Amino acid sequence: MATAECEPPRELIPLQRPRSEWPIVATAEFWDYAFERLFGRAAPAARFVFDVGCVLALFYPTWTPTLVVVLLAIVISIWFGLWQRRLLLQLQAGAQAGPALAEPSASSSAHERVP
Repeated sequence: MATAECEPPRELIPLQRPRSEWPIVATAEFWDYAFERLFGRAAPAARFVFDVGCVLALFYPTWTPTLVVVLLAIVISIWFGLWQRRLLLQLQAGAQAGPALAEPSASSSAHERVP
């Protein structure tokens, strides 16, 4: 009975360790950065066209456009994930942090050219 009193109290919820590996697909913030990086000032229009095109293709009456949209979304997600992991590896290696890893609102000012 004396040993039970000396034991530290057990936690109701076990502590979770942070994930050591990076996810396979990119985060939502990186999608915003990637569209800004790829399309520049036309990023909101490109994002809108991409979203509307995906919705229209997903609800098209045949299965082939739906399959193409799902496969395209998987490929783009993995491609953006590779891009994000490459930037994270550069950051971990000691490179200067770029706008891809900053907040989405701060990434728009990073594309200005400095003379």
